[in-house]
This record gives sequence, C-alpha cells and structure tokens, in this order.
Amino acid sequence: MKVLYFIPFPVIGGAELQIAYLIKNGPGISHIVAYQYPEVEKFVQSLGVPCHRVYSPASLARTIDGVNPQIIHFYHSHVMYQALRRLPHRPKTYELVHNRLGFEGDSTCYPKICTDYMVCVSDDAAEYCTSKLPAMPTIVIPNGVDTNVFKPFSKAKRDVLVGGFSGRLEPGDGKGIPQLIDAIKDLPCKFELVGKDYGAYEKNIKERGITNISVLPHTANIADAYRRWDFFVSRSPAEGFGLSIGEALACGLPSVVYNCGGICRYLKHGVHALIANNDDEFRSYLSQMISGEVRLSPTSADFSAATMAKRYHEFYDRLLGRSQQGVILKPTRLAASRVAPAGRTIDRLAVTAEDWHGVRRALAPVTDRYSSPAQAVSDIRSLRPKVVVFGCYMPSWEKVLLEARKQGCKTVLTWHASYILNEFDHINREWLWHAHSACKKKLFDFVSTPHKGLAETWTHFGIQTDYQPNVLDVDLKPRAPLPGINIGILGSGQPWKNMDCQIVAANMVPGATVHIQKLVHAQAVDILGCKYVRHAHINSDDAYYDLVGGMTVNMVVSLSEVYSYLAAESLMMGVPVLTTSITPILRGDSRLTEAMCCDRFEDPEELAHWLKCIIRRKEELAPICMKHIADTNKDNKRLSSEVVERWMCANK
Repeated sequence: MKVLYFIPFPVIGGAELQIAYLIKNGPGISHIVAYQYPEVEKFVQSLGVPCHRVYSPASLARTIDGVNPQIIHFYHSHVMYQALRRLPHRPKTYELVHNRLGFEGDSTCYPKICTDYMVCVSDDAAEYCTSKLPAMPTIVIPNGVDTNVFKPFSKAKRDVLVGGFSGRLEPGDGKGIPQLIDAIKDLPCKFELVGKDYGAYEKNIKERGITNISVLPHTANIADAYRRWDFFVSRSPAEGFGLSIGEALACGLPSVVYNCGGICRYLKHGVHALIANNDDEFRSYLSQMISGEVRLSPTSADFSAATMAKRYHEFYDRLLGRSQQGVILKPTRLAASRVAPAGRTIDRLAVTAEDWHGVRRALAPVTDRYSSPAQAVSDIRSLRPKVVVFGCYMPSWEKVLLEARKQGCKTVLTWHASYILNEFDHINREWLWHAHSACKKKLFDFVSTPHKGLAETWTHFGIQTDYQPNVLDVDLKPRAPLPGINIGILGSGQPWKNMDCQIVAANMVPGATVHIQKLVHAQAVDILGCKYVRHAHINSDDAYYDLVGGMTVNMVVSLSEVYSYLAAESLMMGVPVLTTSITPILRGDSRLTEAMCCDRFEDPEELAHWLKCIIRRKEELAPICMKHIADTNKDNKRLSSEVVERWMCANK
C-alpha cells in the first residue's frame, strides 16, 4: 500500500507530528511526503521516506501522477484541491479536520468533489465538519502521542512545585494565556510557558512584576519540559484535539484543563485530569492541585500513536475496499469528466464573510454550500450553481458578483443589517451604498431581508425586496437548569448589543449569577464592581445549548437586531428572554410581549425590575415560549421556502 502525505504550511505543528507518527507506526506501507515550503524541509527529510518539494497545483499533480499512490492524506489545502482536479484519474483521497472552529481557508471553504472521506481528530471536529458539509462521509480518529518519548518519569519531591504549559503563546483569548497568567500569578508555585511568544507575554509578565511565571522559547524536545514539571495546566477554551494535553497525560503529569472539547470528550474528570467548566472552577482546581488534595491516573487514558496508526490502517482497508479475506478490490476512480463537470452540481451557493456567523446561519437553510468571498469565483466555475446568494455585500465582492452573472447564475442579495441601517458604524452605510448601486445596475435578480419593515421600505424606494424571515434549523429540548438564579447575556459583545447596561441591570437582581461570553469594553461595568462569569467561545453544539438552556432568563436587550438566534433558541428550550420591541421574535403573542418586552433599554433599574418579574413567572412563561417559537418557526419556514421557490422558478 502506498500513501502520499501533503504538508501545505511553512510551520510544524500537531498535524505534521501525526504524519511522523503514522510513518513511524506504519510497517508494510510505502510512505511518500510532498511539501510546499523550504521551512519544513529539515523536518520532512528527518522522516526517512521519499520526499518531493512542489511549487504549484500543476507541480503537485505531476508528483502525484509520478509516484502513483493508492491513498492521499492532506488538510486545509486549496493547492491540493486544484491539483486533484487536474488528474484524469485519482487515488482515494481523505482530508484531515483538526479544527472545531472555522477559519478563512479551512477545509469547508472549497468543494469536495475530489475528496472521499473527512477524517476528524475528535467528535468536536466532526460536529464542525458535518455542520458545514453534511453530505460528506466522516470518521473520527483521535490524534496520538509517541509513548516512547512521552512516558511517565520519576522525580524527587520538592517544596515549591513547578508546572507548565506548552503550545502556541498567541495573543488574545485563543489559547487562554491571559486568563492562565491571572490564575497562576498569585499561587505558591513556579510556572513555565513554553512556546513561540506571539503575544509578547514575557514583556507583559516583567512589566506587571510577576515573579513566579517565566516564558521559555519553543523547543523541539518538549518532552524535556514535561520532565521538569510537577503538573500541567491548559486554559485553552477550544481545541480540535489538544495534543499538548495528550502529551502531558502520557507523561503522567497531573493536569488541570479547561473544558475545551477535543480530547476532553475522552477524559473523565477526577480520574484522568481535573476539567473546569468556568474560571471559578479553574482556579479552585489549581489550588487543589498545588496543595496536593487530588490523586489522578493520567496514563489510564490511551492516546498512543500506535493505537492511532492501527485505526488509520483499518480505515485504509475500508477506503480501498479490502474484503474480509484480505483481497484488495480495484478502487473506484473518478473520471476526468466528473472532476470538472460540464453541468451544474448544486442549486444554491452562499457567499458571505467567514466570521459573520449570524449571516452564515441565516443562509444555511436556504443554500446547499457555503463559500468565502476569496474562494467564491473558483467555486462558481467548478460547481456551476443555479443561484448565488450573497449575505450582505461589500465592494470587494464585485468580482464574485460579475463572475456569477458571467456563468449564467441568478444572483440574490440578502440584507441582514438592522432596520435603522446600522447607524453605529459608518462602514455599514458605505456597504449599503455599494449594494444599492449594484441593485440599480440590475446585477442582482432578487433582493430579500429577514426584516419586514426594511423589505417594505426598500420596495417603497424602488428596490423590489422580499420579506424572507430567518429559520431556526435545530430542534432543541429543555436543558437542565443551573442551580440558583442565572442570567445570560451571551453573544458577540459588540457595542450595539447594549452589554454594559444589561450587565449592570443583572447585577441588581439579588442572588443572581451573571453569565457572558464576550465584552468589547469592560471599563464601565468593572469600575462599578459588577460581577460576571465569562465563558469561552463555543460553537453551537451541546455545550453551548447547555449553557443557554441552563439560564433562568436570557437578556437580548440590543440596540439593533433583525432576528436574534439567541432569543429564538432560548424560547425553544423554554427559557424566557428579556428583550425590546427592536427584536421582533416575540411579535404575535401579546402574553409574551407584555411580560418580556421592555423598551427602556437604557435604564438598568427598569431592566432589573422586568428581570425580577420574569424570574417569578418563569414556570408559567416556559410553555408559552416553546409554543410561540414552534408556531413562528413553522410560518417562517413556509415564507422562506416561497421566496426560494421564486429564485428557482426563474431558472426554469
């Protein structure tokens, strides 16, 4: 069996280490590595297998054709995607998914007409993958650790424990380094942060006068660091897998980790590690760890590279069609005409910015595939959609719009900004100007918006606009409530979300715990001494819905809102919301608008009064909330499908 691995990036990380482990634990397999950048050449040559430097999709296609592998392994590569399309016949091909959060250029951003399987390193990665590519075959194979290198070690006891974290020391909350520093700085221990210091943490620590934390450079021999440490800590809020956690456990290090998904799905709290769900738990577990109050069995979790390789070999048999008798059946290969289809392959392609999560979610039920603006021209040419649906519009997307027209696609503009035209940021008015200019040039065949008043306004001013309400495309049941009174103020934390006023109001409710995810400007609430629990960003999965559904009430008192998925999801799980007339989700049921709709969004005292009333009536309001959103969602699905039908009829 011959397998070709492609390394598309100029840095060595967890995905590249897994390739090394597969080669090391793959007897009977002929391994070949192709790579694109000279920065990884030394690593590739150390693998001891044939290697080929490629420079372009054409160069990679020639390499594949020359070595003739049976299987191709790659991840996040537009270069490989373009190379596969050049092959008249291709090997079996799978892509590795090691992210649970989307990013520009990841594997969900280009078509899968040349990919047979998506191999995901965790259940979280699989949930992300299937949410974006529901038709793709998917298998979960957790990452592995070289247990010949990462293994338990003994050391003498010492009075002052030394702990550490290894990984990418990036700025911001991505790896939770600021929160980790704040949690460690006053504890009676020494702590080492090992990795490339992208966030300038060494300077920050010195300026703050923190003496028990040091920053050490990235090292290829990270196992030496684990041998120095008495314990391991990770505050990373979200991981596709979390390889450093697996390495620490394999070394037998007692560990405190944040519930980041990925590897945590396979760990048992109190047995393999201490797993914290919020910062209060995180700090408490750290104190318990340092004081010696807990005993763990880290090595009882098996994440060995040998086990991982065995699972891949079983997958290869399935991929190649091996029978139970061990006879290899002839692989099915796609003909060139299927790689570059002459006809249309999908009906509706969505185009919008990668990080506009609400817009992407609004488009998902009415389109077949998503494409980022950077990839959209290529996708339009290869997929030949009947309709291209734009989620809002920016002047830099004009080339995408013109390509769609050139290919004979019908074009749709959907507008998701608020009825008051987003007065909060001048750039939104500029985008609106460009969108209207394109409409007046007849470059869009249809225009729609999920706001009824805006649809009527634009139609009045000469742009025929359909009202196309958003649809909640999940079926949620009530979740276990968190103990006590809990008020959720969740979401993006942008200024128009009115976060300061809501946090102040929630703090005025006696005995309430206030939960947030993001807060762009914290100065006002912090100087007032407001208390809140900050949760890491999580995808719309069970963990997120457990949080939203566990609240006593959720606040959606925004200054600008078109739909609010947070409000709709809360209602579906029987959690009342406090909102204003700006959020149209409650309209149609006077019982809810009278009980949960306060227009004094600027007055914390008034909001606190309404919160107390809602909390007292929660049990009465819960069934009304669930029935209202079920009826509303049913009507919205009907209205939205009627608009989509008009798009499609225009193609007949």
